[in-house]
Amino acid sequence: IMPLVKFSSYLANSPRLERSRPRAIGVSVGLASALLIALFLVPAPQRLQVPGVLQAGTFADVTAGVDGEFERLLVPSGTRVKAGEPLARLRNDELVHQIAAVRAQLAELDALWRTGLNQGSRGRAALEQGITAVRGRAQELEERRSQLVVTAPLDGIWVGPRAEEMTGRWLSRGSPLGSLLGPGGFEFLAI
Repeated sequence: IMPLVKFSSYLANSPRLERSRPRAIGVSVGLASALLIALFLVPAPQRLQVPGVLQAGTFADVTAGVDGEFERLLVPSGTRVKAGEPLARLRNDELVHQIAAVRAQLAELDALWRTGLNQGSRGRAALEQGITAVRGRAQELEERRSQLVVTAPLDGIWVGPRAEEMTGRWLSRGSPLGSLLGPGGFEFLAI
């Protein structure tokens, strides 16, 4: 502000501008007006270019919970789904055979336990421990079998693969199948 005050004082009081004061004031006002017009009336580009990534505010990666062969896609990509809704189905014949073997082993141990009711408690206790262990293994295998149906972890829009690209492909546990975009909108992350 001080330089403007000094310049105004110079224009108004300087003896050097005695003969050309009106012209000096006119040129000064004209230059100031041109500068203000250039700053406030001439449009300037208002863009900023920054590398980055557009990411959904709420999203979840959907992965295979168990090893298995991709059997079929239950929901096409771009469909709005609810949490828990089935998205894809896997097949694992080895897992089915393991479940059958464990069930047969459990039936055998149960039959041995029933025939051993008349025997001592020592033999029966060992059989009961074996039955408990085999039941735990059966429960674990059944839980793995339930994971052959891949479900949505949250509400959102399913973005998945094309069925013809995936059918018959072997997927390891944790293999990516797609993503769910939640209702939270998108955010830009600058890199």
